[in-house]
Amino acid sequence: MSISARHELPDIVVPQIGLSLRVIASSIRSALGMTGHAISGELTRQDSKYALRVRVDGRQVFSSGFEAENPDDLMTKAAPGVMEIIRPAAHAMARYRDRNEEGLLRAEQIIARYKKSDINVQWAYLLKGKHALGRDNYQQADDMFSNAVSSNRNNEQPHMQLGVSLLRQGKPDDAIKQFRRVLAINPKSATAYNNIGVALATQANRGNAGTDPTKLEQAIAEYQRAIKTEPGYVLPYNNLGLALFYRDQIDNAITQYRDAIEIAPNYLLARWNLAFALRQRSFGAAVTEYRAAIKLATDPQQRAMLHTSLGDFLQDTGENGNIEAAILEYRHAIEMNCYSWAHNNLGSIWRSRGKINDAIAAFAKATTCEPKDKIFEVNLEQALRAQEASAVTTGLAKR
Repeated sequence: MSISARHELPDIVVPQIGLSLRVIASSIRSALGMTGHAISGELTRQDSKYALRVRVDGRQVFSSGFEAENPDDLMTKAAPGVMEIIRPAAHAMARYRDRNEEGLLRAEQIIARYKKSDINVQWAYLLKGKHALGRDNYQQADDMFSNAVSSNRNNEQPHMQLGVSLLRQGKPDDAIKQFRRVLAINPKSATAYNNIGVALATQANRGNAGTDPTKLEQAIAEYQRAIKTEPGYVLPYNNLGLALFYRDQIDNAITQYRDAIEIAPNYLLARWNLAFALRQRSFGAAVTEYRAAIKLATDPQQRAMLHTSLGDFLQDTGENGNIEAAILEYRHAIEMNCYSWAHNNLGSIWRSRGKINDAIAAFAKATTCEPKDKIFEVNLEQALRAQEASAVTTGLAKR
């Protein structure tokens, strides 16, 4: 077979294999794009086993004996050698998924070897930028994404990633500029609309004077644009729900959360937000959504937070049976994680019931989990003073 990105293949059936060359070559040709490379080789069969030899631009990059019953298995083995030549950046990203350092090394080699205008260089910068961003090394991430932008300003991804980095650094104004540049390249980017909405919502809650309603309305409009552009994209539904919730449009927020869950039933944040919104509408429905969210959560910290939030809701009802249920939720949270608020809120219940020693123990554990939070220290000090006062009172009574 001979496969080139620039030439059509005849739809010939190979008699001894029974497969169309067009079918065999389809995945490889899709990877070729307009790289200018050509792939050739032989796929042969002997005693129900296949062998494959592959060349790129006449140079052999893969060869096997008669070892596979399925040609796809050999194609999979051959793919890394092919991709390293025709799409070296894609190969580096694939390596990065399994072995971070090897993928980063290959990205550095691509940057050193190819011209800056080469698309592979841009994606190599993106790989290094995403690695730095994942480790909160914002300066390096911004440098890598900026290099990717300068390599090819007509690709939306470097602008998108740079905007995400700036947004995480608390620079929503600069982030919005990057997301707007994405839209200038691709006006149908629902992700860009959604991210602009997130940045505007960040601006709305940034001041000390409370939420800025104008910015929040602008965020709502951007989320709606994202949904209109790509109705199956789930994130803007949840984000729109949050914005509406903060505008006291509870029922509309609930509708958005439910729409998100309809698209993605396992979307944890949407179920979490729905549970919180339902606290103002239906006790039973809120508890049901909390239970569903707890089942979905795999991270111990998230599960502890959910159990604690459910405990707070149950405690807020003021009914004795629900307070006992709240205690159980706090204990579930404590079993999963050293979550300070679960200890603290449990301590508050013990203090309200006059169980000062139990309250002191709970507040002390809260300070251990989160030593920097002064609230827990204050609660512990107040419980200790109550204990001392009780001891003094008991001593006076005995006299």
